[in-house]
Amino acid sequence: MLIGRYSGAFHGTVAECNAMQTAVTSGAQWSALAAFLAPTMQFGGLSLRDINQPNQPLILSSISGAPGTSTGTELPNEVAAVITERTAFTGPQNRGRMFVPGWATNALGTGNTINPAAVTALGNWGSIIAGALSASGYIWCVGHVARQAYTGSTGTSHPARPAGSVPITTVAVRDNHWDSQRRRGLK
Repeated sequence: MLIGRYSGAFHGTVAECNAMQTAVTSGAQWSALAAFLAPTMQFGGLSLRDINQPNQPLILSSISGAPGTSTGTELPNEVAAVITERTAFTGPQNRGRMFVPGWATNALGTGNTINPAAVTALGNWGSIIAGALSASGYIWCVGHVARQAYTGSTGTSHPARPAGSVPITTVAVRDNHWDSQRRRGLK
């Protein structure tokens, strides 16, 4: 899930969804990334929802998805690479992580790490997301849910926080290690 901040009234449309989906699934950055993704994996669609009000409907893209193009064998479903989202602020609440699954065996590097070319392709693709959102009037953000004040298990006091968002300033693939998205794997 990505969070986008907008100005004025919510303006989401199917055409906007289609434009954003096309922006992230076409061009050189997508082609380079898709070459490491199994054809069984697909960027199947994009949806928008106004989260400023509860229970708003989803607006769904209406164009076909973009599958991976690798000829390699698909890796297990829970294998993912991570794009780290950074903001101008410090602390874990101001960083985000985007897990990208669907890899094929040609993305494997030496020692079961991620192939350096796949790391580069993922980082380059991640860098176009902000532009895709911006072209439709959104600023890519890390979202903060509202919370009550509480004391953590280590005794640290956490103040109450209203819901909000912090703009993402940079994205990076910080390492070449595979991550696990456990909810997608075997149970």
